[in-house]
Amino acid sequence: MMGSMDIAAAIESLTELEESGIQCDLDVTMVPCLENCESGALSPVVRINGEMFLRAETETVMAKLLELAQKCPDAGDSQKQEQAGR
Repeated sequence: MMGSMDIAAAIESLTELEESGIQCDLDVTMVPCLENCESGALSPVVRINGEMFLRAETETVMAKLLELAQKCPDAGDSQKQEQAGR
């Protein structure tokens, strides 16, 4: 899974979601090289909730995860609680 280690490390270090109290099930999978291992032309490949990202970049993957997290059912509740605590 060429190039996916940086992306995986970034996802693991993502604390914004935990700190915000958002509980969300996201399916993130590092996908093997899609039968193109030798050239690595499509690597790294990441699948987020079924959507494939070819030649994925850390920033793109993180932005998508944050976007999806904001759409989680309890995301609005967490934001309201945060604003009430100010």
